[in-house]
Amino acid sequence: MNNFLENLKGDLLDRRLRPIVALVVVGLLGALAFTVLGGSSEPVPSAKPSQPLPVALSSGVPISPSVREDALAETTSGGSARHLGSVRDPFGALLSASGPSTSSSSSSSGSSSAASTTGSSSSPATSGGSAEQSGGSGGSSGSSKPAAPSKPKTVYQLDVLFGQVISGAEKSSQLAALDNIKTLTPLPSIKVPLLIYRGVRKGGKDATFTVSGEAILSGPGTCTPSPYDCEAISLKTGQAEHVQYLPTGSETAVTYELKVASIQAQEASIAEVESLWRGQSQAGLEVLRSANLLRVPGLRNTDVAGVLVAAG
Repeated sequence: MNNFLENLKGDLLDRRLRPIVALVVVGLLGALAFTVLGGSSEPVPSAKPSQPLPVALSSGVPISPSVREDALAETTSGGSARHLGSVRDPFGALLSASGPSTSSSSSSSGSSSAASTTGSSSSPATSGGSAEQSGGSGGSSGSSKPAAPSKPKTVYQLDVLFGQVISGAEKSSQLAALDNIKTLTPLPSIKVPLLIYRGVRKGGKDATFTVSGEAILSGPGTCTPSPYDCEAISLKTGQAEHVQYLPTGSETAVTYELKVASIQAQEASIAEVESLWRGQSQAGLEVLRSANLLRVPGLRNTDVAGVLVAAG
């Protein structure tokens, strides 16, 4: 061992190896000095002051209650210069986004509650106002169409000649003109209701009368349901029918003549049609009810008073 150390010492002290040994020693010393000096030159980080806890917004995003006004470093050198100018609060957008919505929701809830309170306190006036608004909104809506005006109805005006036939050497008739006769009018009178006017068949073909008394008919009129059981008679324009009956307690028969002078078609509004229904003879209606003659054989009433159509 001693010989090895002696030989190593001799080799190191050899002039040829002295430059290499010197470089190694210098390198070791430099590494040691860099380690010692570099570690001691670094600044010791100071303890950061305690920061307040973040405050949570209603939207759930925590933010700091105060925003630093001084510029933060954006470079590794720690410089305070900024590339984009003035300081910007990164949470400003969140605040602006959440603030108006919260306030608007609260204001809307407040207004709705106020409206509900007002509506509950004045329900009668509100109900009337809502009805008016609903009508106005229907008229102002662009998609809604105005109600089409109702089409006029066709009605018929019947003019007849009616009177007693005078018997003698030459029979003559004293006929009175009855223009625009009302539906269910009894002829010749309410006390002697031999015929009751029922209406004109659609198209103005003829006028129909119910035979409500004990009478004998003669003429060109058409009897229904049959000539042997004449419950109703129909006459066209220009046709005349004789109606003969025997008054109670008399031995002499009385004859009347009924002639259809004209049948004219007219257009009537809804109001005029309703007026026709109200203008029917109530006396004639009572006669038909008591005699059970409301039904016209082979015909039926329409939605217009005085207009008849075929029952089939």
